[in-house]
Amino acid sequence: LHKQCYVILGLNEQLEFATSCLQSAFSKVLKHGDLVEKYREDIPIQYMECIAHVRFGFSFASKMFYMFYCNQDKLQELPSSTKNKLDELRSTTKQVIKEGVIKEPRDFITKQIVREYGFPYLEKLAKLTEFSDWLVEETQVVSSSIDEFVV
Repeated sequence: LHKQCYVILGLNEQLEFATSCLQSAFSKVLKHGDLVEKYREDIPIQYMECIAHVRFGFSFASKMFYMFYCNQDKLQELPSSTKNKLDELRSTTKQVIKEGVIKEPRDFITKQIVREYGFPYLEKLAKLTEFSDWLVEETQVVSSSIDEFVV
């Protein structure tokens, strides 16, 4: 998936591809609790593909969120069509986390963010209005750590 996305030249197309990966995983598997339980016991290729799509989508999303939401100047410079696609990626990521029937996607994206960019970035994102109601659960503590590489 990573190779397929980066062969696509434009940022808009990359955003669309990542969003479609997440939408596909959500509609096929993640919103159906009984299907997830069945797949966890048997683990067919459809479930593995779903997980791969979520992991790719979230990895790409965390990179885009870092590039644009933590740098508001870059966000303001984007054309409105690209901003809309970035917002769609954020909305789809939120949907997978809030409406999906398993909790692992939230754990994956928060770990991905911390591993790649550190706790300060996660803290900054979690404080933004666009992320404050879904990125971090209320029970998770989001604050800077002395060692930013501890996950």
